[in-house]
Amino acid sequence: HGRHREQLHAASVGAVRLSEAIRERDDGVELVGQFRTLIEAHRAAGSARAAALLATDALPLDEIWLVEPLVAAGAAASAPAGSSAPEARAAVVSEAAVASAV
Repeated sequence: HGRHREQLHAASVGAVRLSEAIRERDDGVELVGQFRTLIEAHRAAGSARAAALLATDALPLDEIWLVEPLVAAGAAASAPAGSSAPEARAAVVSEAAVASAV
């Protein structure tokens, strides 16, 4: 797994498994909540894949990638502490979604 990670533009984005983010980041649990909200919205829009993910006992957090833009040093210094603009928030994607897009 992770075979698509090398296809990301490393100078622009970083990627870690969502399970790793939960263990290592203060906002890890919040990220899972955001992911669940996104998947629920996709299920409501008619996505069979989202419905299948939500029908399981637990989300496959070891198979889900958290892909985030890298913040330029100048932008990070000028942003207020603790701020997170909507456009800079994480995009969470499943490996299967990445694979189907490639």
